[in-house]
Amino acid sequence: DHKHLPFAEIANDIAESLDKDHPLKFYTRELLFSDEARKRFVEPDIT
Repeated sequence: DHKHLPFAEIANDIAESLDKDHPLKFYTRELLFSDEARKRFVEPDIT
């Protein structure tokens, strides 16, 4: 129950429960962390 928790604590709980590797289902590590991807949107390279 999150009713009485500060917003930041709720947000942190949600963030910790996410799959941090989910983008790697669609992008190779090389592309995901490339300079190009940091500058603009790039299409996924894994189909």
